[in-house]
Amino acid sequence: MNESHPAVDAEEALARLEQRLARVELILGLDAVPPRKGASTTTGVPVSPTAGSRAVVGELETAVGQNLFANVGIVVLAIGGALVL
Repeated sequence: MNESHPAVDAEEALARLEQRLARVELILGLDAVPPRKGASTTTGVPVSPTAGSRAVVGELETAVGQNLFANVGIVVLAIGGALVL
């Protein structure tokens, strides 16, 4: 079992979360917030070179989710309305 102090565990968890957030911001091309004073500036796992291609897949999923499903819903409602009449 891990018998270390809870505050140390929380600091380590926060440092890992900040590293993960920095990688996500890098992948999405967002401007990262400058690190806090006293915060560790070391990075964890380097970002893979194919990380940018994941953003393209996300854009495709967003386009399909927003456009295609909306259009299919309109067609289904129109058919349902026609059948009711």
